[in-house]
Amino acid sequence: MAVERVIGKTDSFEVIFDRLNDNSWTVNVPSNIIGEYVMDLYAYDEAGNLGFLATAMFTVDTSNLCFHLSIIKYRSEICFESDYICTVKEVLPCVMK
Repeated sequence: MAVERVIGKTDSFEVIFDRLNDNSWTVNVPSNIIGEYVMDLYAYDEAGNLGFLATAMFTVDTSNLCFHLSIIKYRSEICFESDYICTVKEVLPCVMK
C-alpha cells in the first residue's frame, strides 16, 4: 500500500499531510498552533483504504517556522471499503531510543 494522504488529529485541531513525491509531504498548520500536541495519524492509500495508525508528538516551533513529528506508538490495520469487510490488525510496541 502506497500512502497518499495522512490525516493528523488532536483534541483541538486537524491537519492533512499530502504527498508531493517519494520523500516530501506538504501540510498546512493553523497559525494559532504553538507547542506540543499528541496527534493521532491515519494513513490512506489512493483508493481511500485506511492502512496505518500511529500516535505521535506533534511539536510546532514558531521561532524556526517548522514542526517536528515523533512517533510514540503505532499499529498497522488494513480496512477495505467495499461490499465485504476484511480487517487485519497488528499492534506493535514502539521502541524508544
